[in-house]
Amino acid sequence: MKKNNPYRFIAYLGISLIIMSIVLMFIMPHKVHRLPHGFITPVLAFEFAQTSYDIYGIFYDEAGKISRDTVASMDLGNILDFIYMTQYSLFLLLFSLITFRITKKYILFLPALLSLMALAGDVFENIQLMGITSMLENGEYQQQLFYLHYFTWFKWASLSLIFLMIPLFIYKKGIFSAITLTMGLIVFILGAISFFHRSFFNELFSLSIAVMFLLLIIYSFAYKNGTNKY
Repeated sequence: MKKNNPYRFIAYLGISLIIMSIVLMFIMPHKVHRLPHGFITPVLAFEFAQTSYDIYGIFYDEAGKISRDTVASMDLGNILDFIYMTQYSLFLLLFSLITFRITKKYILFLPALLSLMALAGDVFENIQLMGITSMLENGEYQQQLFYLHYFTWFKWASLSLIFLMIPLFIYKKGIFSAITLTMGLIVFILGAISFFHRSFFNELFSLSIAVMFLLLIIYSFAYKNGTNKY
């Protein structure tokens, strides 16, 4: 990677983001008693939980008792997620501002702002998630479950808009740019479907977000001034 690459710093920030993603993958629970229809990832099912039935399936075992291991791993993952959310929001914020410096397109301040909105949504989402796990004994988590829906979608919608916009401003002739632009559109479409129809599309939506992060990290490493290669 050349020293004059303006994305040089955030490229390494992107690597730390990948590392934290792997750490969280190992910490978060992988198997629970029952997941909502269409979900295969417990932490994602928790984020998009809508009813007490959903919560019961995630955190209670076959005997109807709270799974302490599931609660402990989910709570630990959500605590570490505060580091992760700071990493990804900072990456997107700096990526947007660096791209603005290169292109002079003031509209890029919008994805920069959206990155901070995604961070805020994620913070309050985690507060609701940890509030729910702390109230599993008495079952009085309906207020947290109510707000969870709004904060979760505040985060995911912000990310969806960011990934729809950024590819438009880094686009240059080349297959990589075409892939990034297409992927950004796929993220937005999957997000819209997931919002109106909670299902396996939520899993695909989450996966598409991860792919977009990876593409931007690759772009950060591969960027070359004055070329149309990427």
